[in-house]
Amino acid sequence: TAKNVDRLSALAAHVVQQQSYYPMFPTSANVCLDVTRPESFDMVGLPEIVLTPSDLAPFAKQATVNDLRVNLDDEANPVKTTASHNIVCVNPGRATKGATAGTFAHVYVNAASGSIAQGIEGRCKVE
Repeated sequence: TAKNVDRLSALAAHVVQQQSYYPMFPTSANVCLDVTRPESFDMVGLPEIVLTPSDLAPFAKQATVNDLRVNLDDEANPVKTTASHNIVCVNPGRATKGATAGTFAHVYVNAASGSIAQGIEGRCKVE
């Protein structure tokens, strides 16, 4: 049986799992983008909040990202580790839609405190 998966959360998680701020390669010829240094699009770490404005219905959701890292300290024996991280995905929609007003989002984030940092899902409020 198929799992009950929230497709919009899964889509945002896939974008983060690509570990690139521009995950589409090769780029379209119509895109005004310098792709001579693709490493400049690499995500160094995992974001806690992902903002993805689009024409889809506005949403704010929690998603789980499976982060695969490879430690190459010992090139003969690379070590792969996988960890799951929660992220908050926000699609505020478009600020304008033709000649009419669109939608936007207010995002409030409390700083982590204490010896054990609370996950972003407990520190973030989206309106």
